[in-house]
Amino acid sequence: MHRIGVAAGVAAALAIIIPCAFHGKAGAAGIYEDAPAESAFLLSPEQITVRGTLEATSGGAEGSVYRLLAAFPVRRAFFISIDQPFVALTDSSGIETGLGDLRLRARARLWGGGGRTICLLGYLSAGTGNSRFFPFSSQTIDLNTSAGYADSLGTLTVWAIAGYTWVSNYPDREDVVAAVTDYLRVSAGASLALGSRTGVGVGALILSYANDARRDLLFATGSYRWTDALGLFADVQVETGPVGERVNDWGAIGGVSVGF
Repeated sequence: MHRIGVAAGVAAALAIIIPCAFHGKAGAAGIYEDAPAESAFLLSPEQITVRGTLEATSGGAEGSVYRLLAAFPVRRAFFISIDQPFVALTDSSGIETGLGDLRLRARARLWGGGGRTICLLGYLSAGTGNSRFFPFSSQTIDLNTSAGYADSLGTLTVWAIAGYTWVSNYPDREDVVAAVTDYLRVSAGASLALGSRTGVGVGALILSYANDARRDLLFATGSYRWTDALGLFADVQVETGPVGERVNDWGAIGGVSVGF
């Protein structure tokens, strides 16, 4: 009963977040977010995995992000991923391309049992991109620490993540300086297994910035395991709020993962 109560609490948090996302005021702050990425990392099995994705965005700033990610376990309790994006930014002057900012993620399992897990999460965006393809690559150094919880109830898994990100190495451009402040991030969602090979999920992500701006993103995910090693996945995300204040209106993500 206690476990069901905790899961119901996470589901209630999601029910609160989603309506707020529709009615909250989004701020023109921050850079492009791959909203499902953090929850995908929380829920990933501890095995060596290589992923390749293509992310297309529209509204606000338009562009494409090609991403190569490698994830692997370290000892029993740690899981690490390395994420290198390649950015193609489309604007009035044409198309600019180059490397985006390298991101390192880490997950430490603090407690787990019976399908429930509590983890310490974090990432470092190393600011290593060869240009500022704002808002897809800002060359800032971002350090995040978060706590994550997941509970598997048969085919249904609920999860929640909360943490804070500190941003440093601000660029000289005034428009970027105003946009890349420290921020609180809170997300929650649920995923459902449809048989042994297919899964779907929904979630919401709220970003609250130190300059009083706020962004709200809703996302849905889908995955299919073609074989035991090869998987396909597709995600879609929508940023709500006034049109002129969004970083992007929507984004679509597709990719392939290989497990070892």
